[in-house]
Amino acid sequence: MGERLINEEYKIWKKNTSFLYDLVITHMLEWSSLTIEWLSDREEPQEKEYFVQKMILGTHTSENVNGEKKRRCIGKMVIKMGIKLMTLNERKATEELSGGE
Repeated sequence: MGERLINEEYKIWKKNTSFLYDLVITHMLEWSSLTIEWLSDREEPQEKEYFVQKMILGTHTSENVNGEKKRRCIGKMVIKMGIKLMTLNERKATEELSGGE
């Protein structure tokens, strides 16, 4: 695909994210991550309006890209209280109740 087409598709996706997702958080990575897994533990600092959720990100899709090897990174995301992160099972149950696929 040409760079121009990719940019146009990205703009269309970005414009429609509010219809597709409850929450969208983007962050530019050096390479796309094919593996992202939310960890079950989270930090909830007392008397704060946020919590900290951890995740695992997989880097690079092939060996020795720019001399670097594949690795896993642990990331932290600060999320405002009141936003509910659903598990896959919770999401499926919600979709079944609402008649979604």
